Amino acid sequence: MTQFKPMLAPNEKLDLSTIKYPILASNKLDGVRCIIRAGSILTRSLKSIPCKQLNEKLESLRKWTKDTGSTLDGEIYSPKLTFQEIIHFVMTKDLTAEAIPEHLKFYCFDILQNEKTDIKFIDRIEKVKEISNLFTKTLVALEHTI
Repeated sequence: MTQFKPMLAPNEKLDLSTIKYPILASNKLDGVRCIIRAGSILTRSLKSIPCKQLNEKLESLRKWTKDTGSTLDGEIYSPKLTFQEIIHFVMTKDLTAEAIPEHLKFYCFDILQNEKTDIKFIDRIEKVKEISNLFTKTLVALEHTI
């Protein structure tokens, strides 16, 4: 089994003529990439998210991924915060003097279940929407459009 790595946008310029349409796309969020996998809440470099209070807020998602063998891929984001404010809430180890804003949530754009890589993206998006109904206080299913 290959080691899991989050997919990142390429740095080089793409030849747009090679893209096969129609395609699904989502808005670019200015948040912090986060992977919740096998009971761990991780950055894109697969290091633990340091903030104690954010880990507590996302505990139900952490437990769900451990119990179901799932990986959730997304971003910690709020449309009401700047990128610098989001970084503060993610990277500060202990926010004892302040609370995590309710609107700071995990915006999920993909799911991998039990390492199955043969499930179509459109079906994975539908699963993310289902899961968002279970975790309304912490998870937002990122919209994808054609």
